[in-house]
Amino acid sequence: MLRFAPGQSLEAPMRALFRAVTLCASLLAVSAGGDALASATPGDDEIAEPEDVAVDDPIDVEAPDAAEIDTPEIDTPEVDAPEVDAPEVDVDDAAAPDTPEVEAPADDSSGTGSGGDGDLLDSAEDNGGGSDGGDDSGGSGHGSGHDDGGGDDRGSRSGSHGGGDHGSNAESSGSGNSGHGSSGGSENASERGAEVVQQHLNGPIELARDDLGREYVAGEVLMAGVAADVIRATEAGYRIISEQALGPDNRVLARLLVPETISVTRAIDELRVIAPAALVTINTAYRTTQATRFAVASAPGAGRRLGQGLLGVIDTGADPAALATTEAMVASRGFGSAGYLAREHGSAVASIATRLGVRVSVADVFGPSTTGAPIASASAIAAALQWMVDAGVPVINISIEGPQNQVLERLIGEAARNGHVIVAAAGNGGPLAGPAFPGAYEGVLAITAVDRTGHPYLRANRGDYIDFAALGVDVPVRVREGYATVSGTSFASPMVAAQIAARFHRPSATEAARVIADLRQSVLDRGRPGRDPVYGWGEVRPD
Repeated sequence: MLRFAPGQSLEAPMRALFRAVTLCASLLAVSAGGDALASATPGDDEIAEPEDVAVDDPIDVEAPDAAEIDTPEIDTPEVDAPEVDAPEVDVDDAAAPDTPEVEAPADDSSGTGSGGDGDLLDSAEDNGGGSDGGDDSGGSGHGSGHDDGGGDDRGSRSGSHGGGDHGSNAESSGSGNSGHGSSGGSENASERGAEVVQQHLNGPIELARDDLGREYVAGEVLMAGVAADVIRATEAGYRIISEQALGPDNRVLARLLVPETISVTRAIDELRVIAPAALVTINTAYRTTQATRFAVASAPGAGRRLGQGLLGVIDTGADPAALATTEAMVASRGFGSAGYLAREHGSAVASIATRLGVRVSVADVFGPSTTGAPIASASAIAAALQWMVDAGVPVINISIEGPQNQVLERLIGEAARNGHVIVAAAGNGGPLAGPAFPGAYEGVLAITAVDRTGHPYLRANRGDYIDFAALGVDVPVRVREGYATVSGTSFASPMVAAQIAARFHRPSATEAARVIADLRQSVLDRGRPGRDPVYGWGEVRPD
């Protein structure tokens, strides 16, 4: 059986076939005549090479009939086809079909959703980063859906509130939890918001009035609650101006910037919905209660020797040189926008206290306003109060007056219940004026002023909240340029506070109640017997 390799020439196989046919013929001749065939057949070494026979198609060659010719089997060696080395083809150089170029999706960094299982879907469909069904106002920010169990899943937005950017700043603090839009407009709005925060922190205080005529710091509100309440506010788009820890139980007091697009009243209503357990109010403004001052040439009489008593003074800064001795000032700290700055009012209050033999820790809570007058905010007073409570100051004097503020009312009430004695000026609004705060808060001792003959100060407030009276008219004090006399309930208040501090050395609710009860028994009862709206329980006179 002949085998042909692909591409092999037919010449060699045809020669082999011709030899086979010739051999067969020789064998036939031997069987027929023997010698004749032998003489006619060349030897093995003399076999002549047959002439080349051109064969067009090997299929047309007819072999002898196998039935007629007894042909021995001839083993024809298999002809292996030579290996053909195929040329190597470089795949990289090979022509490939044109593939359309696919553009990768843009990286959307304008916000990150946090709405649970739908985050990935949301991030692909909602460029603002809002969560499931979220209210994505402005299209930029940090989305965060909160499921309150009622199906109200509000996607909060930071960096946009009615179109305005006011994301949070954690402890200025902020503490910050807000996202900012990636567009140029959002970045500009974020920068503007940061500038406004710095203005509220370091600039002069801008005042506004509510419908009741109460002064407050324009453009901001106070939130007192747990840290989670403030986080909800920042997730809703409010920036933190500053943040103050309130004790060890995770409570905080935050100043929040109100968006320019809404009013303070609307912001308070909105935040009360966002954090119903928190206390949200305006940042009330307060002023000193000094009424009159006259320069005098003579120095006040010698004061008492310093004792163990310590009095906290929340006021303007005090000048150590104005005190009975510079050693009387134990500590001082500024909580207003201008830091600690000695002014005449605080210096006079501290001077009166130290002349009665007690040491003072002074907290300056005042800062300049846009009108030039020094103003104290509720947030600054609250921070100063917490500083003194944390330091264990047993008696705290606040010669400041202003409107009621729920945040201050709560903090002062807590301090009083925890054994601190809070003493405050009754106010200089006159006999027909309404109650002045913080003096009118429950748990605070409100002090009115009288002259040396026991007559009430003409400009002093009156009311059922008055607890005691003390000298507050023409009180001699040391000032920078010499000496002066001052009048007002501001200067009657430290007269009483210093006498309590001389007897009461550490916070204790039980001991505080005892000291106050003893003071009632020692007063000079003026006016109607017992407590009355002009003198309270009576006049406290120096021992």
